[in-house]
Amino acid sequence: MRAGRIPAWISLTLMVVLLCDGACSNTDSPTTNPVQSLELNQFADLVTAETFTGLVVVFATWCSPCRHELPDVAEVYRNKPSQQIQIIAVSVDDEGPAPVQRLVNKLQLPFPVYHVGPALISALRIVGVPTLLVMNKGKLVESSPGQQNARALLAKINKLDGLGQ
Repeated sequence: MRAGRIPAWISLTLMVVLLCDGACSNTDSPTTNPVQSLELNQFADLVTAETFTGLVVVFATWCSPCRHELPDVAEVYRNKPSQQIQIIAVSVDDEGPAPVQRLVNKLQLPFPVYHVGPALISALRIVGVPTLLVMNKGKLVESSPGQQNARALLAKINKLDGLGQ
C-alpha cells in the first residue's frame, strides 16, 4: 500500500457510516416521551377544550423546516415563562407513529407529541407544514404556516399571557 492511499473497503465503510448517521442502526434511542396516536376527533377534543391554551405545532417527519423548528420548540418548552401555557406537537405523517417516535427520540423532545395523520391537513385547512396554531381557551386565535424560531414562539406565548388565558 502506498503512503497516502486509503484502501477502498475502508473508504466505503466510512462513507456508509457517514451517510447512515445512526439511521441504519437497529437500535433506537430509548423512548422517554412516547408518541400517542389519536383519532381526528380525539385531537379536536384535546385542543378545543376550554382548558387548552397554548401552541400546537403541526409537523411531518419528512419536512426539513419542521425538523429544524422542533429544537426551538423544545427550548421554549423547557424555558417557557408561564406554566399555564401548553405546548404540543402533532404529526401529519401517513406512515403511522413509528417514524415520529424515532424523530422524538433523536431530538429528545420533552413536550407531548401526537400522531393524527394526514386527515388533519384537510380538517384544519393546513396549507403547509410546519404550521403553528395558537389556541386560547380552546379557540383558534392564529394559524401561522412556516418555520418559527424561539423568539417568535416566545412572542406568541407572551401574547397569550397578555390575553389573561
